[in-house]
Amino acid sequence: MPLGIHDSPLMLQSLRLKKLTERILVLEAKLQSVNNENARLKVKHGDDSKLWTSLESKLCLSKSLFDQLTETLQRLAQQVEEGSSLHFSYYRVFLSE
Repeated sequence: MPLGIHDSPLMLQSLRLKKLTERILVLEAKLQSVNNENARLKVKHGDDSKLWTSLESKLCLSKSLFDQLTETLQRLAQQVEEGSSLHFSYYRVFLSE
């Protein structure tokens, strides 16, 4: 490319510097965007961790309640069985008299 009157080496370097400065500004904007996204994800991760901890706690409580309910139902079933057995024995004694 032939050099014109206004294409001195100093002007070419100035143009190159201007383009590089523009490129740096674009890259800095992208870096800021990435940093913002990273900060957003850190906050989201913290929120998700809190939700997960809460969910685990509720699951543990639900399991405990389920175990208690199962135990109560087993005792009730046993009592019903014993009650039926006693009722049948009483009824048999009553009929035999």
